[in-house]
Amino acid sequence: MPTVYVQIPGAPNTTAPSPVPIPGLGLDIPAGAGEQAVIILNVPQAFAEGANFPGGWFGLSVDGAMLHLSVRFRGLADSPKSRYYTPCTLVAAVPLKLKAQKVQAMWNAETGSTVGLGASSLTVMVD
Repeated sequence: MPTVYVQIPGAPNTTAPSPVPIPGLGLDIPAGAGEQAVIILNVPQAFAEGANFPGGWFGLSVDGAMLHLSVRFRGLADSPKSRYYTPCTLVAAVPLKLKAQKVQAMWNAETGSTVGLGASSLTVMVD
């Protein structure tokens, strides 16, 4: 099973209210027919700061189209006194096409918060 992997040490924080690419977390899915790729976005140290139960959202786009699967997290307090860390992992399966496809990890802040992440990875496994 071929595997393609990229890891980043972290990324600048985002306050984007709608999905934007996570810098450095993009890969090409190899071409294939009658097979599928399993995509894993692993963000073990996602955090949010701010008021109004700060939180964030993570998703994936393939060739510019957003997948329906996503993961989001929210703080347990209205205005936490410190960063609220939550591990987030998203797993999706995508049918392969006869040409390579571009997968990109996406994120955004919710409720006007600031969202950040520590070391994170994007993995594509082809069956």
